Amino acid sequence: MEWNEIMLYINKNLNQYGKLIIILCCFVGFSGCASYPWSKNSSGEYDFFLKNSKGEKPKSINSMSSETALSIKEAKLKANAAMQAGDVDSALFYYVKVLEKNQKDEESLTAIATIHTKRGNNDLAILAYRMVLGENEEHQQALEGLGLALIRVNKFDKARLTLFRALRDNPQHAAIYNGLGVISDIQHFYSEARWFYGQSLKMQADSPITRTNIAYSYFLSGEWDKAEKLYRVVLERFPKHAQASLNYALLLARKGKLFDAMSNFERVLEKPQAYNELGYILMLDKKYTMAEQLFQKAISSSPSYFEKAYKNLERLRELKAKKIDHDKTV
Repeated sequence: MEWNEIMLYINKNLNQYGKLIIILCCFVGFSGCASYPWSKNSSGEYDFFLKNSKGEKPKSINSMSSETALSIKEAKLKANAAMQAGDVDSALFYYVKVLEKNQKDEESLTAIATIHTKRGNNDLAILAYRMVLGENEEHQQALEGLGLALIRVNKFDKARLTLFRALRDNPQHAAIYNGLGVISDIQHFYSEARWFYGQSLKMQADSPITRTNIAYSYFLSGEWDKAEKLYRVVLERFPKHAQASLNYALLLARKGKLFDAMSNFERVLEKPQAYNELGYILMLDKKYTMAEQLFQKAISSSPSYFEKAYKNLERLRELKAKKIDHDKTV
């Protein structure tokens, strides 16, 4: 499988499962926000932070729009209470209300960035972190959050610089080393990546995240037996760890252990999704006949229209047609 095809699969998994610290598993500096499509509107509101990356606003906050006379203290109390209650939409609404009165409020901006990070709205998270750093360029949580967000949008050199800045004043934070390890692996510096992961393990010795990353680092460098051994260790200790199961399934599929690969996909995916994922890997590996059978199984076993499986099946048939045409000309 070519490296760029592996990275396509990596990015697809990052988007689908929202996992950062996986190698299967940005932005330009800390300049102003003019390069973004969002800006403070004429009435001084920051409603764009209430939307997702598609520009959609949660319907649940429509009834709250009349709450305009809140003080900063009141808005923060309501935001924090909503977060504790698990009502993230309401919390986001009240944090935005704080910004309307004080656009430099670091606590609210950081909370907004954290919410959008968890929701996969990377551009909005990056914008919020940049606003924090525009006021306090050494803000540790913003530096770390920004560096990790830059990885998700494939701005690896800038992510590395940002994470090193975060590391300077916070050298005991495992997540920073993990992020640096991810970047090193993506850039093919495998020994360097494992050094970073090793530093992370010194702080969190039993971390399934870090051990999964190390296993995937060995997968990327072609040391598949070492990777398989490490995945087994992680899954024996953490049998429900989703990313370890997904990564291990990828490795098993590449090794031709299709039944075991399917079993590991099914640890964390519904059967139609598992068929689709395994078929996708086999398609990238040019095993078109088996891939087509799996896509058909994904479609037939899904209770509703399975758009991804249909699209994968269409792409596979295009690839098969190109291969036939190529074979005729040689």
